[in-house]
Amino acid sequence: MWTAGSTFPDSMSKGTIHVNGTYEIGATLCFPSNGTSSKLQILTHGIGFDRYYWDFAPNWSYVDVATAAGYSVLLYDRRRSMEILHSLITRLRRGTYTPPPFETVIGVGHSFGSAITQGLTAAHPTDLDAAILTGFSTNATGMPMFNLGQNPTIASLNQPYRFSSLNNGFFVVASPVSNQQTFFTYPNFDPHILSLADATKGTVTIGELFTAGSAVVKPAPKVTFPVAVVAGNEDLGFCAGNCSYPENVLAEVGPALYPGVENGRFETLRVVGAGHGLNLHFGAHEAFEWIQGFLGRNGL
Repeated sequence: MWTAGSTFPDSMSKGTIHVNGTYEIGATLCFPSNGTSSKLQILTHGIGFDRYYWDFAPNWSYVDVATAAGYSVLLYDRRRSMEILHSLITRLRRGTYTPPPFETVIGVGHSFGSAITQGLTAAHPTDLDAAILTGFSTNATGMPMFNLGQNPTIASLNQPYRFSSLNNGFFVVASPVSNQQTFFTYPNFDPHILSLADATKGTVTIGELFTAGSAVVKPAPKVTFPVAVVAGNEDLGFCAGNCSYPENVLAEVGPALYPGVENGRFETLRVVGAGHGLNLHFGAHEAFEWIQGFLGRNGL
């Protein structure tokens, strides 16, 4: 799958398949301490984590920073379908879960969650009022290293006490070593956070591996709302370990995917010393605060 020039992933794709079903999705809705807010951030996590990537531990909580800035926040256990995110946003805007409805909805993603959020902006450009794509770029040169570095292992064998009910199509990062190698940048993290990340790691499926890239991410020429791209400068998967080489890799997202967004409404942030699991590094708060500032600068 990850051999240079491999056509294997494309050979597995047989076009679009329409799926209907009823799904149970874990979700948490948080409000500012002074009450509800009509401005909502909906947070979509990536591979290797669940919704608590956004509220991982005291002092490593994006949720705390966003609610302190006056936003309501919905974090949910991501399913593989972009349309589920679309369905959630439609219901949130209608006030289905918490009347009155949310008037402003901001999509915030990480990694594969950013790919889903980005794909949503292309397929449903009126769903969001802004998009924040973290752990993301249009540069996939580091992906073979990143994916192989995880040493993907059958989840039910690796952590049977958590995943014994899953079939062999579900994988997890093999070990704390693999987790550090792909998600963390030494020495800019707390070793206890790495241990917790491995103990609570989430799954990735074969289907996600085959559809994490071009099958989801598409140009969004109709989008004119604010877009920000944020990543650890040492992100392995999306920057091959250096988002500054040969220049700002994140800046490529604007012209490639959002040609209709004016320069002042498209910004990037590279957090020096942080890897792909941006939220779990010492520099995470820099990113958390910067994102709220970006939204504020754009009247959101």
